[in-house]
Amino acid sequence: MRRYSATFLTLPVALLLAACGERTSDYAMTDLNDNVLLAEWTGPYGGVPAFDEMHLAALKPALEKGMELELAEIDAIANNPEPATFENTIEALEGVGDDLSRVSTYRGIWSSNMSSPEFREIQMEMAPRMAEHRTKITQNQALFERIRAVYESDEAEGLRPDQQRLLWLVYDGFARNGATLEGEAKERYAEINQRLAELHTEYGNNVLADEEGYVTYLSEDQLSGLPEAFVAAAAAAAADRGHEGEYAITNTRSSMDPFLTFSDPRELREEVWRTYYSRGDNGDEHDNNALIAEILELRNERVQLLGYENYAAWRLENRMAKEPDRVFEFLEAVWAASTASGRGRRRHQHRALGLPLLRRESPAGQVRSRFGRGEAVSAARQPHRRHAFRGRRAVPIRVLADHRRVRARVARGRDGMGGHGSEHRRAHRAVVPGSVRAPGQAFRRLGHHVSEPRDLRRLEDH
Repeated sequence: MRRYSATFLTLPVALLLAACGERTSDYAMTDLNDNVLLAEWTGPYGGVPAFDEMHLAALKPALEKGMELELAEIDAIANNPEPATFENTIEALEGVGDDLSRVSTYRGIWSSNMSSPEFREIQMEMAPRMAEHRTKITQNQALFERIRAVYESDEAEGLRPDQQRLLWLVYDGFARNGATLEGEAKERYAEINQRLAELHTEYGNNVLADEEGYVTYLSEDQLSGLPEAFVAAAAAAAADRGHEGEYAITNTRSSMDPFLTFSDPRELREEVWRTYYSRGDNGDEHDNNALIAEILELRNERVQLLGYENYAAWRLENRMAKEPDRVFEFLEAVWAASTASGRGRRRHQHRALGLPLLRRESPAGQVRSRFGRGEAVSAARQPHRRHAFRGRRAVPIRVLADHRRVRARVARGRDGMGGHGSEHRRAHRAVVPGSVRAPGQAFRRLGHHVSEPRDLRRLEDH
């Protein structure tokens, strides 16, 4: 059962999609056989999606038909009267679901590149139905018995290595997703899958709503440092939103990242950064905090039905780390190296800017405001800053305060309640199982916005 990800859009394709998005929603289909989302791809490279003909109104019926066709293919394999073999079971499963896969490619494009209130309404309706569809496949007892028969057969020993790998992946994929459950546990597993599909869809829709709903508008005197091309794009974005003469920084990474890179005013950079990383966390109708709590509870309950202690143990079982404790060991080892790298990059940047340097830290990570022999920051060179004098060196008060604040945060992350890395461990344990994808996200959730060298630089520059 193949699934493809449509993340390869280039600018010409994106522009083509935008033009397609202008079609009206009164698209009437007289025959599902004419649904372009189900049609086989034609053209070069073995066929490409028909981006120029896609219609949002065709999505729901295409998904429904795709699921129907896939279940028919699954039933044909599961009810095959011949004894189960690698060819008629495992290899046959590789050709199942091509119709639904093609529809899912278009669905992924609408979700990632062309999301709209109309699409999100369809997504909210279809996500639990698609979760139910997947559960019907993994909990198809006749199908799993055939897969298990091949997995435990003598034939498996004589397969090529790539075939043995495929056989293991198929068997493990079913076993780890509820195929071995029976009775009430099986029913509860299916209920959890449907509810999680609803929650994940709502979570993503809330993030998208905050991306669309929060825009930072700038005046002309706030454009210092920004390239002309970015300024022109920001002016066009503001005009599209009815703010002629202003400049819009939209709440998307494609707008935020270049703004943080080039903008001079620190306060504006912080405002844009906080707006972006507060998506789904604004205490309004699109707040995701309650959803996160329910997702974590249901994930744990689901894997406990399979005999795992928690979601992290289930997720890591077939990954490199294998178990949660090893993840923390890896993180602690990386943390020491990454903070050392961050200090080196910061020193290099401060030398380039002519700013004073932090010369030394205590082993425990405690703050010591010791500055090296860098060139003095004179009031004549930077008249807009107030200065504090330490010995014969002029130190900008704001730079000194930033150093203290940043180093204090790093110190807390390395030396708080339990020794080296304890807060980093607490950050991960606070979100296990898996509500965030990286240590940086966990630290931001706890209010510690220092997670990697670039965050240190953004807090300390200028």
